[in-house]
Amino acid sequence: MATYLLINYEYPPLGGGAATASRNLALALKRRGNRVVVLTSAYERLRGSSDEDGIVVIRIPALRRSVHRSSLLEMAAYLFSACRHVVRAADCYEADRVIAFFSIPGGGAASPYLAPRARNRSTVDRFETAF
Repeated sequence: MATYLLINYEYPPLGGGAATASRNLALALKRRGNRVVVLTSAYERLRGSSDEDGIVVIRIPALRRSVHRSSLLEMAAYLFSACRHVVRAADCYEADRVIAFFSIPGGGAASPYLAPRARNRSTVDRFETAF
């Protein structure tokens, strides 16, 4: 069993297609016996950590004001917030794999986790961004 950390500023009920793709991937990974942790945006009462269908969802501050849209400022806020939380989340849940959605902000948010590990190539198996 592996632990996957999915990084996406959208996760249901926030967002659209990428949010749905993140959730479907998380559920598929979970069905295959993996542990899944999602690092995503908070919105109104959706804050902090919760268990959603067996998936750990961590909702971090991101200045999100709309369920369906995110401005550049809100994406930047998520990027900075995720950079502060990604290493702690990965270490706390002992993530084996990281999947980041969108090069920016997801890939950028993954960089604090990946940078120290990239020095030792054996610890970075594969890094991919979706979309």
